[in-house]
Amino acid sequence: MSAYSEFAVPEFKDKELLLAALRAMGFSPVCDAVMSDYWNEYRGNAPKADILIPKSQLKNSYDDIGFKRDANGSYSAVIGDMDRRKGFGQSWLDLIKGNYLEAGVIRQAKSMGLIPVSRKVNNGKVTLVYQRA
Repeated sequence: MSAYSEFAVPEFKDKELLLAALRAMGFSPVCDAVMSDYWNEYRGNAPKADILIPKSQLKNSYDDIGFKRDANGSYSAVIGDMDRRKGFGQSWLDLIKGNYLEAGVIRQAKSMGLIPVSRKVNNGKVTLVYQRA
């Protein structure tokens, strides 16, 4: 029987930014969902997720991956141990963090009336260029 782990991600506090980060990675997350029957069958009660990526969207995944909001307002990733070993561990969460931060910059730029000019990636570093509207 496999277990699952919750990974606290203190940077993830804004639901809309987390959704934008997941969408930027090609996912169509579902909000306020119960994780799949696999969780019920092998682990007992299926955890509820505030944000859920269905396993059908995760290449080579055994199960859904969820994000639950904790009492401090941060989200924790709920990932099965088998999925964590298949590539959905810390490095995958770091990719989400990068997209989350970028979504925050985009939102801030829009609020300042700026429009995007270009986006460049060089050695893993993202550079966003904006101009006034």
